[in-house]
Amino acid sequence: MPSPVVGLADKKGVGPFAEHVDVFLDSLRELRYSTESVRQKRAILVELGRWFHRHRLGIAGLDEERLEAFVRDPRRRCKSMGGVRRTGAQLLRYLRLAGLVPLRPSTPPGPIEEAENAYSTYLRAERGVADSTVALYVRLLRPFLVERCVGTRLRFAELTAPDVIRHVVQRARAISVPHAKLVVTALRSFLRFLHVEGLVANDLTASVPTVPNWRLSTVPKFISVGDVRRLLCACDRRTASGRRDYAILLLFARLGLRECEVRQLMLEDVHWRAGELLVRGKGPLEERIPLPHDVGHALAQYLRRDRPQCALHAFFIGAYAPRRALAVGAVSSIVKRAIRRAGIQTPSSGAHLLRHSLATHLLRRGGSLSEVGDLLRHRHAQTTLLYAKVDLAALRTISPPWPEVAR
Repeated sequence: MPSPVVGLADKKGVGPFAEHVDVFLDSLRELRYSTESVRQKRAILVELGRWFHRHRLGIAGLDEERLEAFVRDPRRRCKSMGGVRRTGAQLLRYLRLAGLVPLRPSTPPGPIEEAENAYSTYLRAERGVADSTVALYVRLLRPFLVERCVGTRLRFAELTAPDVIRHVVQRARAISVPHAKLVVTALRSFLRFLHVEGLVANDLTASVPTVPNWRLSTVPKFISVGDVRRLLCACDRRTASGRRDYAILLLFARLGLRECEVRQLMLEDVHWRAGELLVRGKGPLEERIPLPHDVGHALAQYLRRDRPQCALHAFFIGAYAPRRALAVGAVSSIVKRAIRRAGIQTPSSGAHLLRHSLATHLLRRGGSLSEVGDLLRHRHAQTTLLYAKVDLAALRTISPPWPEVAR
């Protein structure tokens, strides 16, 4: 009897995937993939189908290993290895959800994964920590967990203060001071979790060394009013992505929002009639702030003309398919690209640059530190004291006169 997969190449040339390709491509169109992207993906699937037919494989034979073999086949005509890999992975995910391809057997979580899952649940349920912070802490703690893992178990019962100190000292030698401070913060949190769960007999949080980075020892990094204006003008508002970037930069430059606050902005957070914006700050905090006319106009322009139609509630959506909310780091990338387009020299390139600039300009125009704290929504007055260093007018009133040189 001939193999059931022989002769499956049909007039569409997509082999065993023939009856599913059109539905799959329609699902990509619903995700707002462009006509050209869909055409390119179809060409890849045609070649994938012929490759499967040539190797006498059926649809159930599709898995990660065979996709990788197709990607690395030197006779493959589609030259974009990344595009081929992404398209194959999308098809595989679609066919698995449709029940046409067996699910990949899941491997049971190891001791490190179990510890990370338990710690993540603790942070969310007991401490109310945001998901982005949970992901950061888990990533920072992975080297510590790997160090404590022996075979199939984690050695927490034998953990001592010298072990903790040794780990921090070794990590701090290879990373920057700000990174080391984050590691120390995450490690203290994890050691507190171990003590609460009864996994260590003593609370070892006090044994974590402090990274020597004195508070208020730095100066806020900012740019001039003219450079802020050039940064905003660098956005090409003739394009959809340019109008979106302009609205995002205005939220930084006029309202002093943080990167996470821009990413977390939802459609329902803009109260148009009241002229207010609901800002979801650090942790569970939410505050209503006035919405200036120019910022509101930029948001409305983006919403009416450029925001893709989708079921997502996030206000800002990625410019390319598949449509999704802006990922971590995407907002800072928008600021970095605007800096390059404007051709200006800046002391830093992150989203906080415009936040610091707004506070500095307010102080130099006669604003008080308390007003800066209210504008930036600082929870503690100590946080705002950093900006006292750039309040030149106030500093001149307390600086002693330069001593005269005796002649």
